[in-house]
Amino acid sequence: MKNILILNSSPRKNSNSNELASEFARGALENGNVVKYFDCSTKNIKPCIACEKCWHNGKPCVFDDDSTLLQDYLFDADVLVFVTPVYWYSYSAQLKLAIDKFYPFVKDNSPAKLKVKECYLISCCHDDNKDTFLGLVNTFNETNKYMNWQSKDMLLINNLSKENDAKNHPSLKDAYNMGKRV
Repeated sequence: MKNILILNSSPRKNSNSNELASEFARGALENGNVVKYFDCSTKNIKPCIACEKCWHNGKPCVFDDDSTLLQDYLFDADVLVFVTPVYWYSYSAQLKLAIDKFYPFVKDNSPAKLKVKECYLISCCHDDNKDTFLGLVNTFNETNKYMNWQSKDMLLINNLSKENDAKNHPSLKDAYNMGKRV
């Protein structure tokens, strides 16, 4: 059994990203894992300002925002799943704000290290060009290298842009099967 944290970031209700995340979670749960969601699009997370005051007040970040909720989830996670639509060839801004809050855990003065070992990426975009994902995939892979996490699998789906495009799409089965493999 693994503790899985899904970082979902689409600001749309009933989004294609949400559909894919739900199917991943269903597969992972059926395989006996524990799944928690963190919906980055509904949280108030302030951007990192490079103040270098991580852990000065006993908390990872000096800001008292919803990143404290994220950090509680991160402490328990063995596996992270990044779920995002492609915005300007990378993560959505909502997910990027959450990822920036990983910084306190890699600092030399960090009293806490994350136990995450594996990461997955699920993303969809409007474009039909597979190269649309290059910036996102590079950022995902470099983040994993920096954090010493293993990139386990990616599901990248083109031509999903309108609400409900993912309903009955073959990629839902792919997301479910990805979750089953965790």
